[in-house]
Amino acid sequence: TMPISEFQASNHPGYYGYHSPLLHSRTSIVQDYISHCVRYRAHSKNAKYVVCEMMNSRRAPTQRVPYLNMAYEGGQTIDDVCKCRNLDDLIRVWDVKWTIPLPSANKTTCNNESLGEETGDLHNYDDRYFLDADNFRKERSAAVDAALLSANDEKKTEECEEAVPATKRPKI
Repeated sequence: TMPISEFQASNHPGYYGYHSPLLHSRTSIVQDYISHCVRYRAHSKNAKYVVCEMMNSRRAPTQRVPYLNMAYEGGQTIDDVCKCRNLDDLIRVWDVKWTIPLPSANKTTCNNESLGEETGDLHNYDDRYFLDADNFRKERSAAVDAALLSANDEKKTEECEEAVPATKRPKI
């Protein structure tokens, strides 16, 4: 038998390899994912993040990146996806033909536009993660360091308050 790396690198006929008829196009995979997001009422920010991760090659094994086809049938780019603000926009960008109808706003439990857009929480999604990763990583690490320092200061303050017995604390 041939080692798997040699098998994958060889030009052989059949159903295996990068040009296999068993492989679906990347566009159809993303379209299927978006249709499932609509069906199961996923939050638009989560869907957008997953689509952006599908589009970039950061999670692919580095030796395979040169062989990956990064072009999409509709000419979609990560910038196009980052401009989307809800599932309707993602459906338009990816030209998703079949979905279960979008739930109406009064039936949903969360409002996609109002969840954490302006709050500045470190757990919020930011488009710069894909568009300007290096600067975003620097800013985020500085923010995390500042948050850790303030958490440590609060912890020290709580420890000092706990050190004073309850009977000697001033009444408020």
